[in-house]
Amino acid sequence: MIQSQAPPVVVPGTGEPPARDSVRGWLRWIGYRVFAVHDAQARAMGLEVAESPTGLRRAYRDPRFHGLAVCVRDGTHVGEAGTVCGRCGARFFRETA
Repeated sequence: MIQSQAPPVVVPGTGEPPARDSVRGWLRWIGYRVFAVHDAQARAMGLEVAESPTGLRRAYRDPRFHGLAVCVRDGTHVGEAGTVCGRCGARFFRETA
């Protein structure tokens, strides 16, 4: 029976393996191993991958939603920032964090 080895773990963008000289480095290395397939699938679909500081949690976001804003009148309508709401006539403004 032939056993295949997993591909080497590398940090996206750098191509370097994560440092494993500290507890945080080991946790990030484990996170890259665990989420490698999901991260690759998300990037292939055009999603942004946001990694937590510890490396053990991921958030996948669609960049198309960055341009959306909420209606200033009641906050329930959603549209593109800078346009006018078709339901109530108020402008859509982007919330600043």
